[in-house]
Amino acid sequence: MFFNEKLIRSVLSENLKKEINVFLCKSLITQVSIFNYMPAKTVREVVSYLIPEIFLPNDIIVHSGSLGDCMYFIESGTVAVFTPSGKEICHLQDGAYFGEIAILFKNQKRVAKVIAIEICKAYKLHRHHFDEYIPHDSSIYVNMMLEAKKRQDMTEDLEHSYQKQKFEENYGQTN
Repeated sequence: MFFNEKLIRSVLSENLKKEINVFLCKSLITQVSIFNYMPAKTVREVVSYLIPEIFLPNDIIVHSGSLGDCMYFIESGTVAVFTPSGKEICHLQDGAYFGEIAILFKNQKRVAKVIAIEICKAYKLHRHHFDEYIPHDSSIYVNMMLEAKKRQDMTEDLEHSYQKQKFEENYGQTN
């Protein structure tokens, strides 16, 4: 059976569209910790702007060094996070988010490369929607900013150590 989703959505009210999105993203909402601290109205608004994306194993989701204008929330699957020179930092799974550094810090290039390890269902949120619904003076924003700064510092420290290690392996200790 086939149906025209665009046609069906065109006759729905905005409130009904938002309720459908909340229903479709219910498992994501319960898994992503930052949604637990948002008022229900804010969650409804944010979810209405999420864009679903599916990634296959080895798909590069985020390139380090590129300018970012969105962040991702993982509903299911696993991704690997790498420093710019290829040192693996960690794996992120269901309920995790990434890419927030690029939208929290303006004109910030992506500090890590993110690759799907298995089939991943993720949702993308663009900066302008994030800025519209997450007030900069809210505790959610402040906590995300603190966590983003920690992730950024950790990535930069790992990158520096990894580059130093590779240099020493290639050129030996010089004393």
